[in-house]
Amino acid sequence: MSDWIRWSCRKPCMASVLTPCFLVAAYLGWRAQLARGVTEREALMNSIAHLGGRFSLDTDFPDEPDYGPPQWLKSLIGESYFSNIVSVNLGMTPFNDATLERLTRQKHLQSLGIWQTKLNDESLSSLSQLPELETLDISQTEVTDDGLKQLGQMKSMRVLVVGGDRITDAGLEPLKQMSQLTLLCVVGNQFSLPARQALEKALPEATVVFVPLPQVAGEARRPPVVTPAKPPSQPVPSEAPAAPKAPSPNQFI
Repeated sequence: MSDWIRWSCRKPCMASVLTPCFLVAAYLGWRAQLARGVTEREALMNSIAHLGGRFSLDTDFPDEPDYGPPQWLKSLIGESYFSNIVSVNLGMTPFNDATLERLTRQKHLQSLGIWQTKLNDESLSSLSQLPELETLDISQTEVTDDGLKQLGQMKSMRVLVVGGDRITDAGLEPLKQMSQLTLLCVVGNQFSLPARQALEKALPEATVVFVPLPQVAGEARRPPVVTPAKPPSQPVPSEAPAAPKAPSPNQFI
């Protein structure tokens, strides 16, 4: 009995030693996890810059609501530990698998432009790992009709730009199931009128835009970014009004 009493008296002392050790270990593990995230994020930012792309962090938008940790914790540990990449534009860059692998680990990525790159069906499947992705431009890539079937898994998608010479009327079919879209831009000249009308009818809540590709020396080129026209030096005759310019897909990214 006396041994049990002595052991019971020692229990609070053991708890008082083990509890601080547990808290310190948990804190160090948390810091290590944050450090790994910072390292991965910096590697991705360096890769994007090397390829000639652009990116934005959530800290670049101070007017947006901040649902993250309190400011005192950010000040104590460091702002860089809590920033996230939310927007990436790699259009017309030598996009590669290493960059794609790093992109899929950025779970807060909201906007991604990889138009006119070597993105293919297999690479596109990995983008379904991005739960917050809302805007995606994959036009004029190597994605085919079969690849577009994978877009149905991206339930957070709101703005989508697709198209190119590898997409046919059949590739528009899976897009009809993406009722959550608010804007769908389809780039290309090959889509038939019935297919376009069927897509518009299937997505009554979305704005569906078909952007033709101008032909330059027999090769399809992406339309340039639409910029406000300068006022003419001479008034335009009323009988010959200027033709409106077609919108450009990359203005949405």
